[in-house]
Amino acid sequence: MKKIKYCKNFNITYKEININFKQVLTISVWIGAIITMCYLWFTPYTAIIYNIIFAIVGMIIHLLLLSFMAKSSLKGKESTSFALLCSISNLAGTASSLSGAVLFPLIGLKPLIIISALTSFICLPLIKRLNI
Repeated sequence: MKKIKYCKNFNITYKEININFKQVLTISVWIGAIITMCYLWFTPYTAIIYNIIFAIVGMIIHLLLLSFMAKSSLKGKESTSFALLCSISNLAGTASSLSGAVLFPLIGLKPLIIISALTSFICLPLIKRLNI
């Protein structure tokens, strides 16, 4: 147990939790791709289930990525490197949305869902190379 002392009369004790980031990210990618493929069988009832699962998986991935970016920031330049990593992440999300918006009228929804699920697996080799 570690103790953090913020001020004279205020102590917080917490237990460190070790998480295997690579394993959780890999599982999250697989679950996300499977749920994306499930959008091919879209009904009003399944929409609720898909969105709940996607929200949970998306939150886990987002928190893991923020934690990874915080840990991989350069010593002495933490704020600048974290800001740059977050801006790259935001640009990638925007590029993903824009490419989906351009492809949707050209190829339709079902092929776009399949492309989206398959391109999720592109990051799997990159996860293996992470130094976490």
